[in-house]
Amino acid sequence: AIESRDLIMQAIEEACRVYDLDTRNVTLLGFSQGSILSMAVALSYPKKIRNVIALSGYLNKDIIKEGYEKEHHSMTHFYISHGSSDQVIPVEWARQTPVILDSIGVKCRYEEFLVGHGVSPQNFYSFREWLTQQ
Repeated sequence: AIESRDLIMQAIEEACRVYDLDTRNVTLLGFSQGSILSMAVALSYPKKIRNVIALSGYLNKDIIKEGYEKEHHSMTHFYISHGSSDQVIPVEWARQTPVILDSIGVKCRYEEFLVGHGVSPQNFYSFREWLTQQ
């Protein structure tokens, strides 16, 4: 996972260079494991990621670069959602994510939806609205 985290960041940097993308406005969206990796990338490289949409995942501190809690994270925004009856990743794990993010100064919106391990239409509309506001 740590190797994947760093490869993702390398791919983002290369895509920004090759396609002349705005390096100050990178947004990651991930579901489940993709969500876990997206959050790890953003917290490991806080000056490189502006927004994270993390669907049905949780914050795994073991794959975030050491010292992340001392970094300046106020420019990164997180939208986190989870199914209240998720049978793959317990909702209790997801509920800890905004607590951790708040403790290091990350702007975060957390929502739960009446689904299992998936994304409901209401969830889609909610994160789309959040992203539009960013």
